[in-house]
Amino acid sequence: MKASDSLRTGLYRLNFFELLLSMAISHIIIDNPFFGAAAYLFADIVKSSILCNMMAFRRPDVGPYVSKLFVTLLAIVGLGVDFLYPTLTLQIEANYVSLIVLGIAARDYISAAPAISEIKKNSAYYVGLVVCQLFFDAFCIYFLYLELDGPDFWLASSVVAATGIYKAIVPDRFIPSDMSLRNRYGIFSSYRVFSSMNLYASVAMNLGFMMFFCNVLTSVHGQFKLSTYGTIALWMATVYFFIIFCNSIIRKRWRGVARAEFISGAIFWLLGTIFMFRGGTFLHRIIWSGLWGVGIALIVSSIMRFNLDFIAVGKISDDKLDSDDLAVSNTVTSSMATIISSVIMFLVMVLWTWAIPRTPASSLPKVLNITMMQLPSVFMLLSFIFALRQPLDSRNREKLMLYIKSKTSNQKIREDLQRMFIRKYRMRVGVKILYTLARPFFRMDVKGKENLRRKDYPSVFVCNHSFVFGPISAVIYLPTYFRPWIHNVMLHPETAYKEMSKSLRFLRKFPGTWSIKLITKIVCWALNSTNPIPVVRGASRNVMSTFQDSLRALQDGDNILIFPEKPNPKVAEGHGFSVLKDPLCNFYTGFAHIGSMYYEESGKSLLFYPIYSDIRKRAFRVGEPVAYDPSMDEREAKRNLSEVLRDRMNKLSIL
Repeated sequence: MKASDSLRTGLYRLNFFELLLSMAISHIIIDNPFFGAAAYLFADIVKSSILCNMMAFRRPDVGPYVSKLFVTLLAIVGLGVDFLYPTLTLQIEANYVSLIVLGIAARDYISAAPAISEIKKNSAYYVGLVVCQLFFDAFCIYFLYLELDGPDFWLASSVVAATGIYKAIVPDRFIPSDMSLRNRYGIFSSYRVFSSMNLYASVAMNLGFMMFFCNVLTSVHGQFKLSTYGTIALWMATVYFFIIFCNSIIRKRWRGVARAEFISGAIFWLLGTIFMFRGGTFLHRIIWSGLWGVGIALIVSSIMRFNLDFIAVGKISDDKLDSDDLAVSNTVTSSMATIISSVIMFLVMVLWTWAIPRTPASSLPKVLNITMMQLPSVFMLLSFIFALRQPLDSRNREKLMLYIKSKTSNQKIREDLQRMFIRKYRMRVGVKILYTLARPFFRMDVKGKENLRRKDYPSVFVCNHSFVFGPISAVIYLPTYFRPWIHNVMLHPETAYKEMSKSLRFLRKFPGTWSIKLITKIVCWALNSTNPIPVVRGASRNVMSTFQDSLRALQDGDNILIFPEKPNPKVAEGHGFSVLKDPLCNFYTGFAHIGSMYYEESGKSLLFYPIYSDIRKRAFRVGEPVAYDPSMDEREAKRNLSEVLRDRMNKLSIL
C-alpha cells in the first residue's frame, strides 16, 4: 500500500468533545471557560503542527519560511496566555487548568499512529501505547483531584478516561519527519480555488461550533452548571446525527455537480446560523441543527466529489498527475484548513479570556449574538464567493469528462481545458450571481434533456428568440456547454443602446434614459461573459467570418447556440414586449451552412437540436435532433433542415 493511500482521509480534525471538556474544567476551577478553550486550542495546534509535519508541506512556489514564522508567533502568544494569565489575574489555579489541558494534548500526541501503514506494530508497540495512555490519564486525573471533589471530580475523571480510550481506538495520524508532502496540485488554478473554498468553509463550520459554545456559556456568566454542558454535548450529538443521516441520503440521491452541492451546503448552513440566534426554543434548535446537519453533509460530500473531478484534471496536465498526487495534496489542504481555523478560534478565545469576565453580564447577549453570527458567516460567504469562481461547474465539467472519455488527441481542446482548469482562468463571479438571482424570476418547466446525445457532440442548438427571454432561459437551463451566436451590435454598449432603446422606450419617461443605459451595460457585460461568436450582418465577407468562427468552435469541441428567427417588425417599430404574443417567426436558412462546412472538414453529419422557450407558459423544451443530410443538394439540404427544425419547434410549443 502506498503512503498516499493512508492519507486520503486527511490527518487532523479538531476534537470538539475534548475542547468542551477543557472548557468545563476551566469553568469549574476558575469560573472562566474561555481560558480552557484558549489553552486547549494552543496545545492542540502545536500538537497537530508537529504531527502533520508542517515544515514538510510544500507548494512549488512557496518556501518553508512562512510556516516557521507562523509556528514561532503562535508559540509566543500561546505560552503567554498559559503562563501570564494566572500571574496577571492572581489565579494560581489557572496553572492546573493549563497542565491538565497540556496533559490531554500530550496523551493524544503519544497515541498518534503513523500515516504510513508499512511501519510494523508489534506487541511492544501496543504495550507502550497503553502505558503512555495510563500515565497521562493519571497525570490529568491527579490535578483534577487537587482542585475538584465529589461528583465533579468523578465526572471529569471519567470523561478524561473515555476520551483517552477513544483516542487509543481512533488515534491521530502523523507524517514522518523525513517525508515531504509536495502539494503538486497547488499549481492548478482550479485547485487553488478549491483550497480557498475548503479553508473558509472549515473556518466557518469550526467557528460556528465554537460560537454556539460561547453563546450558551455566556448566559451562565461565571457559574458552572452541569446541565449546560450536557445540553451542548447533546446538541453536538444531534448535529452529528443529522450529518451522518443526510450524508447517507445525499450519496444515494444527489445527481448534481460538486460545485452546486457545495453552494447548496453553504446556503443551508447560513440559514441554520440565522435560525441559531432567532430563539432558544426546542423547535428552533431542531430546525437550525437540521439545517446545519444538511449544510455540513452537503459540503463534506461535495469535497469528496471534487476529488473525482480533480483526478480528471490531473490527466490533462503536462505532468500527468494521478490519484496518489491528489491524495497528498488533499492531505495538505484539509490539514492546513483545520489548523488555520483553529488558530483563528484560538485568537478569538484569547481575546474573550480577558474581555468576557470583565464585562457586565447585562451588556453581553446582544453584542455577542451579533458578533457570533457575523464572524462565521463572513467566512462561509467567502467560501461561497470562491465556489462561484470555481471553473468546475456543470458545463465546463461536462466538456472535461467528454474529453477524458473520448481519449481524443485534439491538442486544441486539451489546451483550452488546461487554460480553464490549470492556468489562471478568470471566472465572471458577477455573472454567476446575476444568473443565480435571475433564475427564480425565470422559473421554467424543463423537458427533453433525455434527447441530448452527448457522445455525438459537438452539436448546434437552435432556439427561438422570444425577445431577450430565449437567450436568458437558454443560458440558465440548457444543461450543457455552448457558445452562443450574438449579434455584434449587442456586444458593445454604444451600439447596443440604440437597439435596446427601441424595445425599452417605455422607460424613457420613468425612470429615465439612464435606466436604459444601465440595463444596456449589464446586458453587454453578461453577453460577453458567455464567450459569444459575433454575428455580423451585411456583406457576405462579414457573414463568412461568423461561419469560420463557428467552424473553429466546433472543431474545438464546443457546441453552438443560435437564434435563426427573422426580426419581428413590431420590435423594430418599438412595440417591445408585444412580440411575446406572436407565434414563431420565420427562420433564416443561412445558419444551416454550418452543417455543410462541418461535413466537409470532418466527414460527420452535424446534429441540430430544436429548443423552444416560452416565458408565458414557463416552458423550456429540447426536441429530438435533426442531422444535416449531406446526400442532398446543399441549398435543398439547408431549406429542408430549416423547415424540419421549425416544424419540430412548433410541436414543442404546444406540448
